[in-house]
Amino acid sequence: MEPPVVAALVTSSVTSVVAAVAAGVSLYSVRSSRRTAIDLARRSAQDTAYAEFTAECRTFVIRVGPACEACALLDKNSRRTGPGRFGDHYDQRRIEELRAVIRPLLDFDEVQRTASVVQLAGPHHLSERAGAIVQQAIELTGLLRSAGSPYTSWEGITSQADVERRLDEYRWDDCTRDEDGRLVVDQYRSYAARAELKRAVDEFTEAARSYLDDFT
Repeated sequence: MEPPVVAALVTSSVTSVVAAVAAGVSLYSVRSSRRTAIDLARRSAQDTAYAEFTAECRTFVIRVGPACEACALLDKNSRRTGPGRFGDHYDQRRIEELRAVIRPLLDFDEVQRTASVVQLAGPHHLSERAGAIVQQAIELTGLLRSAGSPYTSWEGITSQADVERRLDEYRWDDCTRDEDGRLVVDQYRSYAARAELKRAVDEFTEAARSYLDDFT
């Protein structure tokens, strides 16, 4: 083969290799840019999900403040008058007034809705925290609904397991015994549960901020 032909073939091969390498680099760059764009969009969606969730949680914590106050008054009244009945401390009208304060403040649908978005957005450790906060909100609203009546009807209680279930439902772990040995509710239980919820929301906020900071 003539030298000029060989030179032309070598030049052509080198050009092809260079072109192939360049094309490969371009393809890699496109893929890398695409992944970066997807990651940025995902982080932006997570940022929005976390912000909306914490905002709804804080709104709920603030909103149930008056309900906790009413619950404390009803629980205090229950302590003075014994299990399952109300004495002279509050008449029935006052009791209903306090329960009327509580009822409209128990809605936490937006907390649940935004928590479900966080659970979809991830990551796992933040999803778990969001789920735990929803559970605490459920417990708090259940506690508020039972305000002033920790000694609920014992109808249907036929075994020790039933007793333990009923105690758990009404947070009897927050109760003490009076001078007659009867369980009495802690009148500040609603404040304690609300403080626990607020602490959990604060901890979620810090964990979410740390996660997002690690990305940047």
